[in-house]
Amino acid sequence: MSKSVHPAKDRVAGLDAELLENRVPLMVGPMQITPAGSNRFKKSEKSYVYAEIYEPAMAVPDKKDKDVPAVGVRMELLDAKTGQVKKDFGAIRLQLPPVTGNPTVPLGLIVSAPELEAGAYKLRLTAMDAAGHEFTRSADFQLEN
Repeated sequence: MSKSVHPAKDRVAGLDAELLENRVPLMVGPMQITPAGSNRFKKSEKSYVYAEIYEPAMAVPDKKDKDVPAVGVRMELLDAKTGQVKKDFGAIRLQLPPVTGNPTVPLGLIVSAPELEAGAYKLRLTAMDAAGHEFTRSADFQLEN
């Protein structure tokens, strides 16, 4: 999770130093997401989530773009204590990059929930594809006033 997203071109000068320090920038298209040093976020501010979805069909040699199944993701915020869904952002279909043999699809989403009360939450991301594969990951965080 993150509190900061900016165009990657703003960081080109420092990119070599990051790579030398074995820090790989989290890139989604032309944008770079900087990880937060905390899991505490203010309700009134946007926060962001970076994830990578693995689609094995994209790693197959000579695979055509049209032969890769559609890929989507669903994001939900759950009450950390009860597991009850407090906000469902719905499912979205992802725009896949051209098939290059790399099975990972970087993803950046905005997390905005000013209507929720301050407290402990769990962000749940479920990745799915049209072939019926599904995988879920979650992260705990705090919303503060």
